[in-house]
Amino acid sequence: MRIGLVPLDNRPACVRTPRMLARVAGAQLVLPPSEAIDGPGGAGSPEALQVWLRDTAASLDGLVVAMEQVAGVSGGGQGAAVAAMGRLGVLRDIRRDHPDVQLLASTVARPRPVAGPHAPALTELAELHDRHSRGEDVAAKISTAEAAIPETVRGEAAARRMAAHMVQLAALDLVVDGTLDLLVVGAGTGTSGADLQRSWMTTWLRQLLLGQRAELLHADVQLGSTLVMRLLNRERPKPIAVGFCSPVPGAEKRPVAEGATVARTVLRQLRVLGAESAASDVDFVLALHPPPPPDRPPATSGEDPERAAATLADELTRLHALNVPVALADIASQDGGSSTLVERLRSRIDLPRLAGYAAGQTAGDALASALTQGCVRVAASTDDARAAAQLWLLRRLLDDWGYQGKVRGRIRRRLTNDTGSPEPTEANLAAVEVDIERDLSGILAQLPRFTGRYRIVPGSTRLPWQRTDECDFELERLDLPPAERR
Repeated sequence: MRIGLVPLDNRPACVRTPRMLARVAGAQLVLPPSEAIDGPGGAGSPEALQVWLRDTAASLDGLVVAMEQVAGVSGGGQGAAVAAMGRLGVLRDIRRDHPDVQLLASTVARPRPVAGPHAPALTELAELHDRHSRGEDVAAKISTAEAAIPETVRGEAAARRMAAHMVQLAALDLVVDGTLDLLVVGAGTGTSGADLQRSWMTTWLRQLLLGQRAELLHADVQLGSTLVMRLLNRERPKPIAVGFCSPVPGAEKRPVAEGATVARTVLRQLRVLGAESAASDVDFVLALHPPPPPDRPPATSGEDPERAAATLADELTRLHALNVPVALADIASQDGGSSTLVERLRSRIDLPRLAGYAAGQTAGDALASALTQGCVRVAASTDDARAAAQLWLLRRLLDDWGYQGKVRGRIRRRLTNDTGSPEPTEANLAAVEVDIERDLSGILAQLPRFTGRYRIVPGSTRLPWQRTDECDFELERLDLPPAERR
């Protein structure tokens, strides 16, 4: 199967993750040229993306697009909204000229922020507007915050939000007229200024009666991979059956900054994936390490992390003894996977047998990641596919548990002690990347059945957006000839 993907931007979660998914599935993933996609250096080229879409569509079985990227709203500027609307016409042209191509899209309530010295104040102002939309009396604070930001800067930020919202409305119109087979509206979890747009979109989704042609998900960077997996699942003779396991109570909890319970989010994501919830004869089980109550952080929730980890480890041990594939979503924290849980699991179960692992991020993105991994892992029928799935699992353990849960905090503390800032500069970026690679390699050495078989390619670790939010690295198998290791 040949699938085109226009990602949200070029972060590893938006580009590398769907590539690994396609590799496990034996599909061909086609991406636009790098200059067409938003990156740390600025907005991509909407014109280059338009050319790529028109030239590539005829060769595809399916196309997944991030609407903001196609519309080119990241550049901002006068007339950005009008220009964005015109660029979306390429999708109608593709539907008209290539009616057999499955066309799936996502949109998120997150315009590209205005960079510069006023960025923190704009973030604070957006949060105040969110609070005002929820009925809080913050009008005086809004006035004070606005007075501290030049009108031109506030106007640019507002223009970008307006353009982003107009793109979302245009996306709904593309569902109504049959251009899009499916639209997923990302709820912009944890994003300042997203509540207003989220509420607007929720209202329109209810009133337009689009059924299952449009879905609201509390997810963001994982939307592209989720939609790629949906296209792959369409090739299966029957839907993947997914069981749900939460031995620690928590499925009915609503994670912090998300508007739906864990159980409801899982059901929505299964619908988008084209999979089904099942109580028996399942293809794999989604195991949950749940979040604390939204009004109580883990440290004050009264829940014993050690006991919760032990209970979940016991259940995973039981499922593995029954040869039931398990994908684990650790959403107890947004700061990476639970050290207590993974340390218990690595001594109790054969980690490479996990069908998937995800942690950190937002709860919605972690759930989406674990479900996508589980879907493709149970469909992996060749040695190459299973090896690729295991490589992806190791990457998630190193990234979600290792980097987000352990290394990132240490790096930020080191930087703060040395420079006064938790983020790297151009002068110390290379040294920071060396430190991260050393720390991650040490964590890899602690993972039974992975250590000695894989390594991080020396010199491959980087902070692609020159910040500590995300890192990237290359893994290779040591039991293969050098030319075949990655």
